[in-house]
Amino acid sequence: LRALESHNLAARDGDGAFALGNRVLWWENCYRRNFDLLAIVRPILEKLRDLTSETVTFSILMGERTVVIDQVVSPHVTSTRFELGSSAPLNAGASGRVILAHLDSEKLKKFLSHSRLERLTQQTITDRRRLERELDKCRAKGFAISRGERFPNTCSVAVPVFGPHKEVLGVVSVVGPSDRLTHKVCRSIAPILL
Repeated sequence: LRALESHNLAARDGDGAFALGNRVLWWENCYRRNFDLLAIVRPILEKLRDLTSETVTFSILMGERTVVIDQVVSPHVTSTRFELGSSAPLNAGASGRVILAHLDSEKLKKFLSHSRLERLTQQTITDRRRLERELDKCRAKGFAISRGERFPNTCSVAVPVFGPHKEVLGVVSVVGPSDRLTHKVCRSIAPILL
């Protein structure tokens, strides 16, 4: 229980007894809300993993962060994997850029003018003008590619998952080590994702 407490998965109540922490309750709520969507997305993630031999994730927008709510892991010994519920700021990585690129103009303007662009690595985009240029590229191409923006030596290719009213329900990403996911490989994965 102390290990759970250190990761905000459990907390002590006023009497010193352990209770589920906010992160577990938040994750359970998130999972329950998206259960039907996950049932649809899961077989697609598995198929994409089989086609690419890399880890494939499904993330959603929660506040101003992307949150991984499902993944299928690469069969390679060296692979990228996430804890379900892990999150990242929207400016860090392909998944966040895909979501930002498809926000309505008012929400995007508010994000760009008021949010702190958090740096996770030296490659994380923290310059607003550069981020806006990358969002334009994402809209034009339909996908985003990132290299080392969340984790060093990691690359990802991401595309939006649209709902019936053209709203972004989430993001599917293929993620792996940069030495395997070269620029050429990423460009070949993008059409598969699209």
